[in-house]
Amino acid sequence: MRVRSVDVTLRVYRRMVTPIRPCRREVSTLEGDMSSASPSTAPVTSPGRASFHLPGLDGLRAIAVVLVIVYHAAPALAPGGFIGVDIFFVISGFLITTLLLREHSATGRIGLGRFWLRRARRLLPALALVVGTAAALAPLISEDILVGLRSQVLGAATFAYNWVALATGNGYFDSTTPELLRNLWSLSVEEQFYLLWPLLLLALLLVRRPWVRVGVLAAATTAGMIWMWVLTALGTDVTRVYYGTDSHSFGLLIGATLATALIAQARRPLPLLSRVREFGAGWRRDLIGMLALAIIAVAVWGLRETGFATFRWGLPAVSILTAVLVWSAIGGGAWSRVLDMAPLRYLGARSYGLYLWHWPLLVLLIAAFPEQASTGEPTPLLAIIAITLTLVLAALSYRLVETPIRRLGFIGYLRALTARILRLPQPRLVLAGVVAVAALATGVAVSGLVHAPSQGSAQQLIEEGAQSLKATAYPGPIAPKPTDASDGLAEGTQISAIGDSVMLAAAPALQEEFPGIAVDAAVSRNMGAGLELAQEQAAAGQLRSVVVVGLGTNATISSAQLDRLAGIVGPNRHLVLVNAYAPRPWVAGVNQTLSSYVAGHPRVGLSDWASAIEPAAGDLLASDRIHPGSRGGALYAQTLHGALETLAKAERPPEAPSYLRTPTPAPAPHR
Repeated sequence: MRVRSVDVTLRVYRRMVTPIRPCRREVSTLEGDMSSASPSTAPVTSPGRASFHLPGLDGLRAIAVVLVIVYHAAPALAPGGFIGVDIFFVISGFLITTLLLREHSATGRIGLGRFWLRRARRLLPALALVVGTAAALAPLISEDILVGLRSQVLGAATFAYNWVALATGNGYFDSTTPELLRNLWSLSVEEQFYLLWPLLLLALLLVRRPWVRVGVLAAATTAGMIWMWVLTALGTDVTRVYYGTDSHSFGLLIGATLATALIAQARRPLPLLSRVREFGAGWRRDLIGMLALAIIAVAVWGLRETGFATFRWGLPAVSILTAVLVWSAIGGGAWSRVLDMAPLRYLGARSYGLYLWHWPLLVLLIAAFPEQASTGEPTPLLAIIAITLTLVLAALSYRLVETPIRRLGFIGYLRALTARILRLPQPRLVLAGVVAVAALATGVAVSGLVHAPSQGSAQQLIEEGAQSLKATAYPGPIAPKPTDASDGLAEGTQISAIGDSVMLAAAPALQEEFPGIAVDAAVSRNMGAGLELAQEQAAAGQLRSVVVVGLGTNATISSAQLDRLAGIVGPNRHLVLVNAYAPRPWVAGVNQTLSSYVAGHPRVGLSDWASAIEPAAGDLLASDRIHPGSRGGALYAQTLHGALETLAKAERPPEAPSYLRTPTPAPAPHR
């Protein structure tokens, strides 16, 4: 039985380089990317275009796209669901390389023109439909969505979305404005691979020995992983590491390496790999595949979007495990049949459309119903609506646009569509209606792109805060001194404030509430940078009697960092910590850390911004649900006022520094 299993597996490998008859059902074809399955009933015109079934791959695509959608719609259920993109990368690299090698084996050449035309037919129709629909709806819902949309459309049209986003400063993991087409970054990485890889593969095929080719690809893959690790270790911005084709294409290369190795083993087996294949035959192969999927499931819960571990070893490990999954899935065993179940095959066949539609729909729905996403994440109801619309639109796109164009070509599709309309009872009326709707949608989209604002509401608030600070020159060193104010509060001239963009947006209100306050706030600042700034101000004698620190929006905060901050502030000053309110996964932990620290340090105060803003977040914050407007800034300042008042009342002489202005009670008369 073991010998028979090995023979069956070997035949699967050999099918990858031998043209066979097409399968008469909806199957995975060698068309790559997150699109995949297509009916293979069309006539086969060349060996390179012959369709055949590789079992299990549609199921893997279904798993990948579900992970990505859940990560965006309900991140608490799959905090590491972004790894679904890396699963797609490996599958795409495997399928595209198999397609090209199969064509080369059958014809002795690779038809680059035909290959790129097939890619265009597969990718462009659905992409144009999604981009056009999203661009037409955005102006009707929110101006904030239009910010940066011109560059996003440019990136989509040039297959360079990832690099355009990096050039314009759009981050993947944090942004002050919603980015309508952000999910297209990964499609651009794949598109760049499709353009370049056939040329590089032709050069690689000049190497006569198949296993040398495998070695070259394995070395290139390893270099890509090391490059991501190096960039992360150097402190490169995580968006640069994540978006970069140079730093995030190793998954595609892993898939290419797997395809090249399987084909090389089918032609010229190596004894060692023959034993590996024999060990992986039958139930062992299925068990290995299930184990790989189980480890990936752990990664979905264990990896975090901004964690160093994710970029140093997490994503490479997931890519390698996905290669094991692909190897197991195409074996034709029980595990392959599980992955080939009808629901998984259905989702996998439409995974390209599902991936394209889900993110723009989420952004549009959150903008249209902000009360359903007060924390920046959609409520369960809104998530269900978005997923339902995604399923419907992806199915319609697949049936009415993608599949017909892939079969008939662009011109053939237009002819068939026109012929179908002309067969309707009132063809002229229908045709006029279609043209009118298309023209109206195009006009709205173009108008939105032309008149798109350069800044979103959050960025405008940040800029106003920065201008307010520029108008007030930063004072020189001011020594702590007592005052005679009666309310027991520190005056603005006695307060140093260090913060991030939230404090920057609230700066005008802080200056009005505390005249003379020294505010040093900056976009994307975290506690690490804030500690260095506090140390510099203390050394320069610029740190005043009360130090207010609000730095929880952009990264986690540890008790050790707070201890260091308290050491910089010293025993002769008071420290007030401002907690955070933002739709980011670490904020709850930040606020818990701050609360615990304040509870254990009586001379440290807490400005509870999160509790103050939560009931009115929809009215007082910008559309990003992070940065306060004018009324929100006033609440920010009032909350700080209350924290200082509480801290002042808690002090008793002689421990109280003089700036708290708690009067010393007069001694009782001697009797």
